Amino acid sequence: MKISATQINKYRRCQRLYAFEYVEGHKPPPSKKQEFGSAVHKQLEEWLRLGRAPDDSPEGRVAKQGIKNGWLPTPRSGLLVEHEFSFCWFPDVEMIGFIDCVEPDEEPLVIDHKTTSDLRWAMSIDDLRKDPQALLYAVWAAKHYRAPVVRARWLYYAASNPKTGPRKPAGARPVEVKFDCRQKAFIDEVKTLNDDIAAIARIRKRKTPALDLPASPAACEMYGGCFHRDERCRLTGPEKLAAYLR
Repeated sequence: MKISATQINKYRRCQRLYAFEYVEGHKPPPSKKQEFGSAVHKQLEEWLRLGRAPDDSPEGRVAKQGIKNGWLPTPRSGLLVEHEFSFCWFPDVEMIGFIDCVEPDEEPLVIDHKTTSDLRWAMSIDDLRKDPQALLYAVWAAKHYRAPVVRARWLYYAASNPKTGPRKPAGARPVEVKFDCRQKAFIDEVKTLNDDIAAIARIRKRKTPALDLPASPAACEMYGGCFHRDERCRLTGPEKLAAYLR
């Protein structure tokens, strides 16, 4: 069974959302924002892998924000770019993912690119310390490099979201933390992650129907509204109230 940080984040947001997509197979199509974010990632990948500067497209201009501020390593051999990883978590569970960039060092640095319409959506340092994606990257890097300390740098690239016309750069921000695998705070977060992975594995093994799982009404309006809200979930008022009370 393959589990990723994306799956864990969706499970934490709403268990029904997770089951709709990963048990019942109802995956939403990519949004325009997601497609734009993928295009920005491609520009940054070509810079880090080939030293090819971003072009003058809207995606390229947004990508340049991270480069001009010196938040990315200099393109060179030895960097891992769009690095696919996998490692065993439980005997029957494999953790998988792609890291945008890894800079090997005594304290390895894992970098992730995030596009957003507003920098106020960027994670805080405390949020990043608990983020499943950052934690999984840190666990992988610690195992791979035999390093007790791993740095994580999340780079946020903001782009305007006009109703008409191209998107334009709207600022950038780095958020960076240092994970020390020997510290209790890190170990406790990994234990929480372990519990979530075990719960996800149970849902997948049992093929639990989404509607048999708890609802999370607070997630219904997130990210422009849940794809499954009206067609499949259809929470009634009393069900929402019961979920909030629970």
